[in-house]
Amino acid sequence: YSPIPAVSWSNFSVESYLRTTNTSPGFAYLSMFSRFRDVGNYYEYRLSPYDTANLKVSILRKDGGTWTALTNAVFSGVISNTTHQCKLVAVTNNNGAVYLEAYYACELKVSYYDNDINALRVPGTIGFLSREADMAVDSVATKGLDIQRFGNWSTNTPGTYSNAGWVVTGG
Repeated sequence: YSPIPAVSWSNFSVESYLRTTNTSPGFAYLSMFSRFRDVGNYYEYRLSPYDTANLKVSILRKDGGTWTALTNAVFSGVISNTTHQCKLVAVTNNNGAVYLEAYYACELKVSYYDNDINALRVPGTIGFLSREADMAVDSVATKGLDIQRFGNWSTNTPGTYSNAGWVVTGG
């Protein structure tokens, strides 16, 4: 684990370029963390080989040391000798759910609303980890976000509605 010193960030994205040149034939992966509190509490963006011609990006939650795989997607690519542009977004939306997005090469691969009782609604920092792989990390960027994902509204009748400082008119 390589966390950046403690910061209290809640709604932000972390983006970086990850590269590996040497992986074991076992269960290699490259990871970025969001809302990292300690080694037992964080959201993880995990990039791993799915097979010899495909990659898998996963979003996982580790809460109190317990892993939960939230979502994943498989797409073409190889893990070794490739520079991977990766991005993880974690924001708490208007209904208290943690909204997560995972991008690869500027393309949204998966998204997930974590509305579970164990959702990590607390602030944290970022971190990086590799398993059975060397890893170079470059161009790390974190950006504070004020994103509102409009979900779980109580009505679908056209009109004017406000929610957490946002106003929708005629919607």
